[in-house]
Amino acid sequence: MRLKKTLLTIVIAALLATSFFAPQPVAQQVVRRPIAVSASFNPSDFLAGLGCFYDADRISGNDSDPVVDWLDLSGNNKHYGQDTSANQPTLKKNIVNGHAVVRFATNDFLTQDPNPCPATTANTLIIVCTPSSTASTYILGGDGGEGTPAIISGFSSTAFEYYNFSSERATFASSASGFHILAITRTDDTGNFKLFYDGTEVVSTAVNTTNDWNGRSWQEIGNNGNAVGDNFYNGDIAMIIKFDQNHAGAAGLTNLFDALRTHFGTP
Repeated sequence: MRLKKTLLTIVIAALLATSFFAPQPVAQQVVRRPIAVSASFNPSDFLAGLGCFYDADRISGNDSDPVVDWLDLSGNNKHYGQDTSANQPTLKKNIVNGHAVVRFATNDFLTQDPNPCPATTANTLIIVCTPSSTASTYILGGDGGEGTPAIISGFSSTAFEYYNFSSERATFASSASGFHILAITRTDDTGNFKLFYDGTEVVSTAVNTTNDWNGRSWQEIGNNGNAVGDNFYNGDIAMIIKFDQNHAGAAGLTNLFDALRTHFGTP
C-alpha cells in the first residue's frame, strides 16, 4: 500500500512538472509595416503605341527642388527642360496620394529638349493635373498658330479646354478643384475627337476641319508654346501619357483610367 502511494506521488509530480515547466508554444507576432506607395507605373501594361510618358515620381531630386529636366520614359527621348532658373517649376513630393507633382507658378514652363512630344494625327493624350489658379492658361502648348494644338485650363479656373483653332475646340466646365484625369482621343484630321474627364466621356465631336495635327508638336508644358504671348499655367501636373493611336472605346483605356484613379486617388 505504501508503495502504491509512493508511485502515485511520483506520477502526480511528473504531471505537474510537465504542465508548468515544459516549454510552451510562443504566439506568432504579426509585424505591421506601412504600405509603401509604388512609384512604378507603366502605361504600356494597358495599351499599345506609347509615344511619350512623363511621371513626376521619377524625377530625381528632393522636395522643393527646381525641375531642370522632365525626361520621357517611353524610350522615345521626347524630353522637356528649363535652363533659366527663374522659369523652372518645382518638384513637390507626397502631394497626391503619396505621389510627386511638378508645380508650375507665375512664369514657370518647360520647353522641348531638344525634341518635343509630337501631336500625331491619331492619338490618345492623358494628363493628371489640377485646374490652373488663373484662367486661360496652357497646360500644353503647341507650335501652330495661337499655340495650337493646345490643352488649356480654360476661361475659368475650373474649366478645361481642347483648342485647335476656333473650328476644332471643346470646353468642359467643372466646379471641382483638386486633381483630375483629362484625356483627349483623336481619330484623324477631319476633327473627330473625344474628351474624357476622370474616365468619363464628356464631349464627342466631329467637325469639318483641315487643322492638321501631323507634323505638329507640343512645344511647351505650362505655356502656349508659340511665342505669341505668355499664358502660364499655375497648377500641379503629376503625369502625362501620350499614345500614337486612338484608343477610344478600347477596354484597355477604361482599365488605364481605373488604374490611374487608384494610383492617384482621384475621383
